[in-house]
Amino acid sequence: MTENDRIKELRLALGLNQQEFGARIGIKVSAVSYLESGKSRLTESNAILICREFNVNRDWLLNGAGEMFQPNSQDAVDALAEQYDLTPLERDMVENYCRLSKAQRQAFWDVMQKIIGSSAQSGGAEEPASSGVAAAEAAYEKSFGTASSTPNAAALSTREDTG
Repeated sequence: MTENDRIKELRLALGLNQQEFGARIGIKVSAVSYLESGKSRLTESNAILICREFNVNRDWLLNGAGEMFQPNSQDAVDALAEQYDLTPLERDMVENYCRLSKAQRQAFWDVMQKIIGSSAQSGGAEEPASSGVAAAEAAYEKSFGTASSTPNAAALSTREDTG
């Protein structure tokens, strides 16, 4: 069985006509017809789209090996949520993070590192969150000269008053 045959088998297994299948991955019905008939080769970008959109096992699509579909990602997220006792919000965050592209995940971590002052990308230990607060306070104080000249300097203190 060829890649082209597997595309048709997949489409039929999904219960879609060529127009519906093409619409889901952003190609015309004629392109689907050409793929299924072998008049056109499956491009890397179309293989990626098919695998993502329909949760297809890439090895099955390209080589005929393994099962047609990947295990349900919902099941994996649900298992993590149960194992780590995640709240519904935390579970949704994990699921949405997993749906990001590699570039989007990198951008997310770039922003997170700026927020928490982490050196995780370079392999170093993470700084405690309190050091980020201290650095922000120091930068604020520096912008006004000295701590004693800052407005509401007492409000910036992280120590409790003992008096």
